[in-house]
Amino acid sequence: MSARILSTGAYWPERRISRKELEALGHHVPRGLEQRRSASASEGSVFMAEQALKNAMTKVALDPREIDFVIAFSGMGDWEFPKDVNLLPGKLGLEHAACWTLDTACASFISAMKCAHALIASKLQHRIAIVTSMSWSERGIAPGTNNTSLGDGAAAVIVEGGFEAGGLLGVREQTDSSAFDFVMLPSAHARGELTHFEFSADPRYRDYFNQEALGVPRELLGETDVFPEDIDWFIPHQANLGMVERWTESLGISAPRLLTTFNFAGNLSAVNIPLTLDHFITQGQIQRGHTLLFFAPGAGMHLAAMLWRY
Repeated sequence: MSARILSTGAYWPERRISRKELEALGHHVPRGLEQRRSASASEGSVFMAEQALKNAMTKVALDPREIDFVIAFSGMGDWEFPKDVNLLPGKLGLEHAACWTLDTACASFISAMKCAHALIASKLQHRIAIVTSMSWSERGIAPGTNNTSLGDGAAAVIVEGGFEAGGLLGVREQTDSSAFDFVMLPSAHARGELTHFEFSADPRYRDYFNQEALGVPRELLGETDVFPEDIDWFIPHQANLGMVERWTESLGISAPRLLTTFNFAGNLSAVNIPLTLDHFITQGQIQRGHTLLFFAPGAGMHLAAMLWRY
């Protein structure tokens, strides 16, 4: 039994921060970024996740009781313990849903899709909601730092079983501890204080992302006998525009097949891929039968690539 994507949804915070505003503050704004969203105090991680999943359910008139599992990622969440996802059943009427938090940083959506497919294929679950929420434009940026591309928002993807064709074509993940210190947020419990992200300036990471990291999607393409020209759309993690353009070229995928929302959303960690997926499905660009390649490096370093036939 295979799984298919039934529906997608998203939530965009109301506040838009333009490139002009960022430049006026004296920040260096990366190429291609024209605006990003910033969550207000009333738009917490739980609220954004709730709205994204509600949006996905509304599109297909799905009764919340028909969702029997939720896999979530909540970056810079509202609650460290219990996890944010535990509040969703009560807020949305998910009466029959058990909930997991799954965290492989920016690669979390791909890991969650792999897990959802496995649960559905094993017939342990039938319909699973994957929800990612990121709130770091204020929570994760220390005063005086220049992480201007970090945006907020949430996205949801509902996956269901009962189909013979389509769905997962292949997936590959790898964890590489040698790059653990690329980006770190030391535990507040360990440090005894609240902390902010620390990005490494070590130049070796430029080569890592442009060379070693691409070994995972290359191995996936080789294992599945899928060629770059077979890919309809490449949807990668969008840390910055230059990086995703280099990935596209290095993998031999033609530039028009790259889909990104970086120019008007920025970098939303694990929300990037499902947010972009929802946007281009809504626009009608992604259609049933299209072959999608997802790729994301997550802090740690966790590398994940997935081929999915929509």
